[in-house]
Amino acid sequence: MSSPHPSSGANGAASAPPRQTPVTASLNRGEIVVAVCFFLLGGALIAIASGYSIGSLRRMGPGYFPLVLGGLLCAVAVALLVEVLRSRNPAPPLPWRPFTMVSLGILCFAFLIERLGMVPAVIALVILSALGDRTLGPLAIGAIALVMSVVSVLLFITALGIPLAAFKG
Repeated sequence: MSSPHPSSGANGAASAPPRQTPVTASLNRGEIVVAVCFFLLGGALIAIASGYSIGSLRRMGPGYFPLVLGGLLCAVAVALLVEVLRSRNPAPPLPWRPFTMVSLGILCFAFLIERLGMVPAVIALVILSALGDRTLGPLAIGAIALVMSVVSVLLFITALGIPLAAFKG
């Protein structure tokens, strides 16, 4: 037997309307923070660029590129904020392992580049970063580290002439 009212329960009594969640509960706070950071960085670039000569499109001054980059960062921030406010998807969980391992790899690279040289720093960077991905095996990590070390030495030291040692003793 059907109930007399669409919102009626099984015994004919009216059921409570679905609970409304506050708008702020469904916003992706992480993306909002990123949008605000982009906007602040873009604003800082624009402020710094205003202290330099902008020039023209034909003859760009030293402040032209930071001004354009700052404007683009602000535009991306506004677009991201609009998208976050329009979307009702919950924030995905932060993948802590890849985030932590890539961050440690970058810090280790910065620490080792001057002390041990380009090759050990790149190898440490690749190994630590690869540990954030559970799908790579030791052979694949070793091959990537070897190739990245060779490419880094050829590109940065040999081709570009950056004064770094491949190895320091």
